[in-house]
Amino acid sequence: MHALRKVGVRKGRRSGSTYPRYSGDVTLEVPGIHGPERLRIDGARLGPFASKKGDHVWVLHVPGRPGLGGYIDEESDTERLGTGGSSLWGPRTPHGGGFLIMIPVFALLPVLGLGLARVFVRTGPLRVLREDARAGGPLPAVRAEVTAALRTDTTVLGRRAGTLSTRSKSWLGLTLVDGTEIKARTGVADVDHSLPALAAAFAGRPGWLCGAARRRLLGAAQPVVFVTDDGEALWLSLDRETFEDVLADSTVEPDPRRGVRPVPPRTPVAAGSHVPWLAALCTAFALLLPPLLTPSTHALSWVLCSLSALSLAAAFVLLVTGRRRVRARATGWTVTAERDPGLG
Repeated sequence: MHALRKVGVRKGRRSGSTYPRYSGDVTLEVPGIHGPERLRIDGARLGPFASKKGDHVWVLHVPGRPGLGGYIDEESDTERLGTGGSSLWGPRTPHGGGFLIMIPVFALLPVLGLGLARVFVRTGPLRVLREDARAGGPLPAVRAEVTAALRTDTTVLGRRAGTLSTRSKSWLGLTLVDGTEIKARTGVADVDHSLPALAAAFAGRPGWLCGAARRRLLGAAQPVVFVTDDGEALWLSLDRETFEDVLADSTVEPDPRRGVRPVPPRTPVAAGSHVPWLAALCTAFALLLPPLLTPSTHALSWVLCSLSALSLAAAFVLLVTGRRRVRARATGWTVTAERDPGLG
């Protein structure tokens, strides 16, 4: 620092201590193209240390063009904005580079909140059934056994004129002690691809199909639970008409001290369908590291970020196509083919 004219002093705090924060107009001696040259900077933020002539500071400038001025901000690491450090952690955010790490967290919090709210609303009827079972009073119940994974494929008009498409819907088939066959849903999706595995796991294991005592306070979809004699439970739902026909006139009083265990997830997983999209996702992340953590050129950053975006899109495509291949190979369905009456 060749010359300094202080124009302001403020108080700042860092790690619990108070320190002065200087600002002023400075004249610096910087290396130029043909030797040292004088550079004047007005309004430089000098931080707590550069307070007298002869101090050394970091400055951003164009060698050989002193008329363009320069940039000094000793309160943040100006040196990292040069070729010796990452531009990610430069003073472009209110609280330094650490703020950048929190951006994805702040962006995901509303999505997480909406997801939890949806789960809370959809599991409301199940909570009513659970509370009724714990209360120890009589519940609508009947003996039953899981028999099959049912799927109905209906041929309907396609989205494009002159084409056909298939609309599928699935149920879990149960047979009651009197031989009556009913169909129960396992979720809100039209097709639950875990049903064949569930039907195989519960085959030959009779149990109780129980409903809620406060069924009249619930909606059209009645929550029920199928509990095997060995204590494994599967949450299901019946339409109100089926519920009234098979469960309303029969009750049983469960033992509130007897515990049950929910059935573990039965999701078909194949390495061939998950490894490709996970590899593409890791590639997309790896391609972002050089522009974020190293001083990359503008052209290189654009190329790497573009490749990262393409890898991310490829990961989504590989995920969707892989799941479709696994589902197409799935066995264990009892399929009924139908046709929209409007098609003739």
